[in-house]
Amino acid sequence: MAREGLRFDLGSAFQKALRQKGTVTAKGLTIGESGSTHTVDITVKSIQEPEPLRGMVMIVFTDVETSRQGKRRLA
Repeated sequence: MAREGLRFDLGSAFQKALRQKGTVTAKGLTIGESGSTHTVDITVKSIQEPEPLRGMVMIVFTDVETSRQGKRRLA
């Protein structure tokens, strides 16, 4: 369950990070919230070490200043 504006990009980044066993970043994602918008970058990292956490992912949300809003892109 993710907020509107994150669902597709978060799911895509999640799948890509697991497939590549690496880190994927999606920048400039806009979230609609009570009539206003908020922009975030997300980083999804596939965890390989330590062994008990292998196959899990870490997701980091970073607030972005509204003046930096732009196109969404997945790196």
